[in-house]
Order: sequence, then structure tokens, then C-alpha cells
Amino acid sequence: MKKCLTKRSDDDDRQSSYGSEGSTESSINLDTITEDIDEALEIDHTSFCYDHEVALKLNALAFGEEQILKEQLEVANSTINELQASLTSRDNMSKIQEEYLSTIEKQNQKLHDMQHTCNCLKIKLANSEEHNDLLEFQILELREMSKDGEISTEDRGTETDVYLSDNDAENIFEDIKAFVNMDAATIEKAKNVLKDLRRLACLKTTERDAVKKILQHIENLENKLSFAETELNMSTCEIRRLESMKMDEINELKNQLAEAEAQTSKKKKELKSELEFAKKECSKATKNYLEKEKENNNLAACIKDLQVLLQKNEALTFDEKKRVAELERQLNEIQAKHSQDVNNAQQKEDEKLATINNITTELNAIKKSFSDAVQEKDKLNDKIGQLQNILIDKEKTFEANIQELNANLTNLKETYEKEKNTLVQEMEKTRTELQQSNTSLKTTHDVCDLERKKVAAALKEAAEAKEKYEKEKQNQIIQFEKEKKENERALAEARTEIDALKAQIRPIGSLLERRFEETRYRLQEANKLNEKYEEMLKVANSRISELQSSKEDVYLQEIQQLKIYNHELEEQFASQMEIISALKKKFLLLNNNTDTAENENWTKLTAQPKNSIEDEQYHSEGSSSVGSYSIVRNKV
Repeated sequence: MKKCLTKRSDDDDRQSSYGSEGSTESSINLDTITEDIDEALEIDHTSFCYDHEVALKLNALAFGEEQILKEQLEVANSTINELQASLTSRDNMSKIQEEYLSTIEKQNQKLHDMQHTCNCLKIKLANSEEHNDLLEFQILELREMSKDGEISTEDRGTETDVYLSDNDAENIFEDIKAFVNMDAATIEKAKNVLKDLRRLACLKTTERDAVKKILQHIENLENKLSFAETELNMSTCEIRRLESMKMDEINELKNQLAEAEAQTSKKKKELKSELEFAKKECSKATKNYLEKEKENNNLAACIKDLQVLLQKNEALTFDEKKRVAELERQLNEIQAKHSQDVNNAQQKEDEKLATINNITTELNAIKKSFSDAVQEKDKLNDKIGQLQNILIDKEKTFEANIQELNANLTNLKETYEKEKNTLVQEMEKTRTELQQSNTSLKTTHDVCDLERKKVAAALKEAAEAKEKYEKEKQNQIIQFEKEKKENERALAEARTEIDALKAQIRPIGSLLERRFEETRYRLQEANKLNEKYEEMLKVANSRISELQSSKEDVYLQEIQQLKIYNHELEEQFASQMEIISALKKKFLLLNNNTDTAENENWTKLTAQPKNSIEDEQYHSEGSSSVGSYSIVRNKV
């Protein structure tokens, strides 16, 4: 300390030697170096405390700005994580939708198979009914033939003919008209009686031929009845097999429902855990907010103490009062920023809760749709026995067309998955770049911490010196004036450094904003593609339902129209992919240009305005690209 004081006294002597005779410096600094060394040093305790507190205040302000930068980086990382979570949730939803579509397609195929089998059985039943009708018709013909046939009672050994009376003959014919359920034994007895009648010698040749025809007809009827019985047995076996298949399908659907319920329960648990985590984060944020409020209150108390000290020190100048006012204004700004950050955090948490509620509603809607589908399937299974008269060839052509449509849909899904993977890779690249920027900012923060530690060590040394030299307080006014000038210079340098740091931080913020806008634009395009594909699926399902109830000519016409529409969609998709590749090339060129410009301006430590020329160019080019894309799409 003595050496420092001697150096300062030497500087004062030089100023006095070069100063004019009427100057204040020459009039004050007239003592020699030895006299200044011999003089007793008296330090003003209050002024020293004031300078010490001012230095602590400046360090606290610098540390507060660093905390603000850290909070901004944390907010950026949280937004990136939220975007990634939303992407993963959409991927999961798309996978679930694909699974539901696959199950629906399988069910449709099974329904077509059931319809085919039912049609086959119906055809067989119709054939059996036709055979039964023929048999009944033949029986009626035989009865009419028996009515029309005359009963001849001519014998070789008798000269007289004996006939029955008319009443007896009518009773006999009435018995023949009545239909009786006969057993196999009765039928065999009747056959034997007819054979015995055929062997009678009193019969004519015509009568014997008639008996022969009757026996042949009975045998034919028995053969047909046996064939019909075999067909009925086959049909009953097939019906039982179909019933077993239906029961298996119902069990599979029940298992699928149980799996879906388990998945929904898991998702609910995950959402609950996320809600608890968000609540914990809210509690942490509130705790941090209260701690910061306590710090602000402590700072306010320090300011009040400083004001008391200022009132005690009557020698303070007007510049120092302005400095105190600036410090108070900065503190107020810091408090306002902190309140804004807290409000933003609360808004984000509200948005998270809203997204979670939307997800729960979507899950409930999916459950309802799945239950409706199960009910519709049950109804269709009930109505399978009542469906009639659909041709097999039409169903085959229809199934072939459906397979073509499914192949086209799978191709579209593959292209969508490829685009999604590219978007995920780009998001990972942006994340790595942000991590690199975080590491660079952490290094700067570590450097600031080292400087702060050095300042703290210097302050400790000053406190020790203050304890040693409390009794020496005479020449402190001149020294404090010089220290004030040095502090002002240090403040100016610190302000310049802060401005330089802000100028360096600004391009990083502009890059983050650009990347965020890029990701948002890509997400919007992906959502549009999802909506298009959903509309296409709805249209295809509606067309399938219409085709099922239409005729063959309408089938062929609509199939040709669908093929033409599919070809147009493929051309449209190819044109869209070309437009996207062109936009990517433009974007890469713009990124290269902006990176070179930022590398050139990195050395210049000047603060940039918020709305730069490059940002305006970027927005203008982005808007022009979107407009061109919409024009081309309308043309297609």
C-alpha cells in the first residue's frame, strides 16, 4: 500500500510540475515525495465501504445478466424438447392409426371370405330347393297319372268285370291326395307289393309297364333324396365351421381390445407422471421466484443502506447520485424481466396442460371409434346369414382393385416415413449446434467466475488493509477522487464489454429463431400431408362402400376412374417432392450466405438491431417460396 501511495504521490508531483500556477492541482501537490511518505495515512471508513458495496453491486449485475442468458438457453432447450415430444407423440398416433387401418383391412378381407362362403352355401341351397321342387312336381305328375289311369279288371278266367262303386273310388283317391310322412319300412313294403302286382298274370302289358315306371321313379326319388341329404349334411358342417371361425375372430377382437385398454392405461400413467413432473417444475420455478424476490428485497435493503450512507456523506457529487439512480433503474428492469420470465414459464405450463388434455380427448375418441367398429362387426356377423345373391367373379375383381389401392397407400406411407426421418435428422443437427453454443457460453461463464473470484480476493485484501489503516484518515479525499475516475473508466470498459457480449449473443439468437421457423414450417407441411392422406383414406372407404352396392358396369367405370385418380396423385406427389427439394437447396444456400456474413461480423463488437436486413431477406424469400409452392399445387 505504501508503494502504491508513493507512486500516486509521484504522479501528483508530476502533475504539479507541469500544471499552471493558478491550477488547483499545482496548489495542492506542493509536498515532496519524502514528506508524503512520512505523512500519516488516514482512510475514510464510510467512503471505503461505499466503494466496496458499489463494486459488489456491479458484480451482482454482471452475474444477473449471465443468469438471464442461462435462462434464455434453458428456455430454448425446453422448447426443443417440447417439439421433439410432440413429434414422438404424433409418430405414436400415426402408428396406432396404421394398426387400426390394418385391423380394419383384415376384418374386411374376412368379411369378403364369409360372404363368398355364404354365397356358395346359398347356391347349393338353391340347387337343393330346385331338386326338391322337381321331385314334388314329379310326384304330382304321378298322382295325376294315377288319377287318369283306368282300373282294368279283365281276367282270362272270368267273363264278368267287378268294379267298385263311385263313393269307394272317391275315398281311395282322396287318400292318395293326402301327403303322408312314410318310413323306409313302409316304402319297402309298398315296393314289394308293387313287385307282386307286376307278377300277376291278370295284368296287361301296359299296366305292367306302368308299374315298372312307378318302381323306377321311386328309385330315382330315393337317390335324389340321399343326394340332398348329403348336401344338407355338408352345408351343416360348413355352417359349424364358419361359426367356429367367427368365435375365434371374436376372441381375437376381445384380446385386441384388452391390449388397447392396457396401452391406454400405460399412456395415462405416463401422462400422469408427466403432469407430476410439470407440477414439480412449477414448484421449483415458484421456489426460484421466491428466492429471487428475497434477493431483490436484500438488494432493496442494500440500496436503502446506500441511500442512508449517501445522506451521511455530504461530499458526494451529482454524478454519483445519477449512478445510484441508474443502478435502481437497472434493478427495476431486472425485476421486470424476471416477472416476464415467470409469466412466460406459467404460460408454457398452461400450454402443456392443454396439450395433455387434448391427448386424453383424442384417446377417448379413438376408444369410442374402436368400440363402434366392434359393434358394427357384431352387427355384420349377425347379418351374414341374411345376405343374398352376390357373384364370385365380381368379388374377385373388386378384391384385386382393393389390393392395388392398398399397395398405393403403402407406397404413400413409405414416402411419408422417409420425409419424417429427414425432419428428425435435421432436428438432431440443430440440437447438436445448440449444445455447442451452450458449451461456448459455459466457458465464458467460467471465465467470468474466475474474474469474480479474483475481485473477491482483492476485496479481501482491501478489507485486511482497512483493518490495519483505520486510524489514518487525512489524505483520503484526493485518493478517492482518483479512484472515482478509475471506477468510472472501469464502468465504461465494463459497459463496452457488455455491449460487445450482447452484439455477440445477437447472431446466436437470430440463428435460433431461423431454425425454429424452419422446423415450424416443416411441421406445418407434414401436418398438411397427414390431412391429405386421411382425406384420401376417407374417400377410398366411401368409394368401397358405394362399390359394394353397385352393379358390374358401375364397378368397371369407377375402377378406371380410381386408376386415373391414383396416377394423378402420383404425379402430384412427384411434383411436390421436386418443389421440396428446390426449397431445401434455396434454404441451404441462404444458410451458407448467412454463416459467412456472421463469421465476418463476429469480430465487430457492435450491437445489432433486432430486425436486421438478413432477417428481412430471409422472411421475404420464405414467403416467396411458399407462394410459389401454393401456385404449383393449384395448377396440379
